[in-house]
Amino acid sequence: KLWTQFATQDVSNHDDWLYHLLGQFVTSGPLDAVLPQLVTAAALQIENGYITLKELDQRLYGVSSAAADEESATADDMPAAEASADDSEMDAFIEEFERELNTDDDVFDADASAEPAAVTEDDEISVAAGEPERGGRGRFGRGEQSQTMRRTARLVQRLTKIGLLVRFRGGRYQFQHPIITAYLGSLYLRELDGEELLERSYQPEWELALVYLAGHSPVDELVAAHLDSPPDILHNYVLETSRWLSYASGSVTWRSPLLKQLGNLFVAPKQYPQLRERVAAALVGTRDRNALVIFRKALRHPNADVRRLACLGMGALRADDGINDIAGRLQDNNTDVMLAAGLALGAINTEDSLHLMADALMTGSERLRQAIAETFAAIPEEGYPVLYDAINHEDYMLRRAAVFGLRRVRTKWALIALYRTMLEDQQWYVKSAAEQAFGDMRFGDAGLGAQPYASPESFPWLRNWLSGLDDGNIGPDITGADLLQKALEEGEPEIQVLSALNIGQLGLTANVGLLYAALRHRSDEVRQAAHRALGEIQLQLGAPLP
Repeated sequence: KLWTQFATQDVSNHDDWLYHLLGQFVTSGPLDAVLPQLVTAAALQIENGYITLKELDQRLYGVSSAAADEESATADDMPAAEASADDSEMDAFIEEFERELNTDDDVFDADASAEPAAVTEDDEISVAAGEPERGGRGRFGRGEQSQTMRRTARLVQRLTKIGLLVRFRGGRYQFQHPIITAYLGSLYLRELDGEELLERSYQPEWELALVYLAGHSPVDELVAAHLDSPPDILHNYVLETSRWLSYASGSVTWRSPLLKQLGNLFVAPKQYPQLRERVAAALVGTRDRNALVIFRKALRHPNADVRRLACLGMGALRADDGINDIAGRLQDNNTDVMLAAGLALGAINTEDSLHLMADALMTGSERLRQAIAETFAAIPEEGYPVLYDAINHEDYMLRRAAVFGLRRVRTKWALIALYRTMLEDQQWYVKSAAEQAFGDMRFGDAGLGAQPYASPESFPWLRNWLSGLDDGNIGPDITGADLLQKALEEGEPEIQVLSALNIGQLGLTANVGLLYAALRHRSDEVRQAAHRALGEIQLQLGAPLP
């Protein structure tokens, strides 16, 4: 966007930005002349994960059945060492092949689909013991196929040279940025008929390309189909559609039906918490001002979880015209809603919202004061002076709240202020908090990095529960997955919640049936944990669960 805005004044949307960006790479001729080849290459990468010369050649020029049969027969007749050639052999062949190309030719063919020119025997390429030779049959066949492969290799070489493609081992290529791939993929989708397009819209690999498709082409039928699709555990078909809205023009007819369905999912009384959270995120992701209407109404909803997410949603959208509505939740009877309202004001970060935060820091409850102090830590220009004054204030509860904010300020002055408070403050309630914060900042575990999940057999809660059972069926061969299953089937609700959540995190698909059964449990907490676990498994599988 920056590049195109400085280069021209004629771009105003994502489609224009990315088209112009491609034009910055392709400077030797008109972009439209090579665009069909780029689109074909992008579609190949989206479907297969990478681009190869052979596959791209087949897509650009097609291969007759006779040529395909000849190539197959050639491969069958190759010696074992040749047939199992590794990546280094392929790399060596391609490097030699690219050196043969005339680098003074035009960078791109004007018409990739044109019939190949007549070739002579000298134009054919073959491979023997990993070295290209003139004449013979070889890896890429004879005649027309050899000539099209030469043109395809020239195209790929030039795309790599100008920076659009990146080359990997084994003669594999990818576009240098997934956004470019997705935009070109959207141009490919634009040419498909309704059934073919609908089929691809349900395939995860085309998800980002569909976002860009909505920016330059009508997708009304796709939206209608997705909104009517049978729901999966996470309602992905509907929530993915919401992302299209942030790229679509303002006049699309499907805006209202989509927002209405999202709003109904968000405030549904018996909604699962995980799904409610995802719907709130989808509403924010639409970047639509009408989402604020939904959130503003939800601030008065009887369900505390709806009010909490509504506060966070308005903060994420930086709804400066909704500050007074959010401020009313600072006195909510639910602590989580109250904290969410404080965080939302910090995200909006206007003069009015900062004044409200300062008042809450002085007069709010203990937990609200801590949340506000931590929020001020994320606003250096306005927040640091407030925290510096607060750590020296006569109100010890205000000083204690400031400790939680300074813990998040990774500066020397904050560390010194905590050290002084730890040594000199007269209130043990403040001193103990400062000592913990100083230790976290000075000797914290931030450097440990990500750790693998422990095995279920080592879970303390699971071992304690098993030790209280008088069950002779637990033998030495029982696995951790079996133990989690037993806990989900036989444990009390607290144990069942822990078991379900761990089954989801560990992706134990063999227990999906038990999780579905737990959706009918009498305990709300167990049902919610089972639904969250099924959502975790769906995300890991990359496929919808009904």
